[in-house]
Amino acid sequence: MVRQAALGLALVALAACAGLPTATAQAAVGDFPYCSCATYDCDCSPLKPALLSHGAVNATHTKTCFQIQNIGCDTSRSCCKRMMRSVDKLSFATTSECQKVNIARILWNNKRYVSWDTYEHVRRNGEKGYELKMYGLKSNAERLTGNKICIFTVRECKTIFQLCDGPGQLCRYSFADSPKTASCPTAPQPSTTQPAAPAAAQPTAAAAQSVAAFPSPSVAAPPTPSPFSSSPFPSSATSFTALPAYPPASA
Repeated sequence: MVRQAALGLALVALAACAGLPTATAQAAVGDFPYCSCATYDCDCSPLKPALLSHGAVNATHTKTCFQIQNIGCDTSRSCCKRMMRSVDKLSFATTSECQKVNIARILWNNKRYVSWDTYEHVRRNGEKGYELKMYGLKSNAERLTGNKICIFTVRECKTIFQLCDGPGQLCRYSFADSPKTASCPTAPQPSTTQPAAPAAAQPTAAAAQSVAAFPSPSVAAPPTPSPFSSSPFPSSATSFTALPAYPPASA
């Protein structure tokens, strides 16, 4: 029951931008998405991540899956046009429990995606802020529509609210059009208040699956990996350089 309630809240949080206040450029460098953009207006993004599932895979691993939906935007606005033409990054506001050490792997359309990292920031109020960023997408709104992202976490990173943080138990995310982030629409918009810690969601027995889904990690990461790799648990890429073109939308 607790898990169902948590999923319900998260689904509402990822639903739409309607009714959210418009953000301005002054709001963001010291707050999520921690970059300087021309606009942070949620209505500029034709895309949103919708929560598909969240639950325990086994005693130590949790799997959270999102699907990118195309909700459209006002094409008379230049920021919407930019986001329709180009999408390079997807970021989630996250927590200290869901930093890199507790993220086992990320699958994008069932292929291992390695161009991601987690970051720790100092917010405007002096508190720490955390971010999970998937970059080097080199795609556009049409090609990303329907894409599925699954994030496998371990240890303390167990709940949807730890993985995707936000005010009032809302999941805050941001897309960006390019590495230089001319547009990075963010939803819900940055807030100066901090939400109360959510109750932990308890996985159900029906969510349990085989431990075979998690192979042992490799000792050494493969040299110069592409964003997609078949080797188990590779090291995550940390730069925007030498990234190949985005693969087909379906695996």
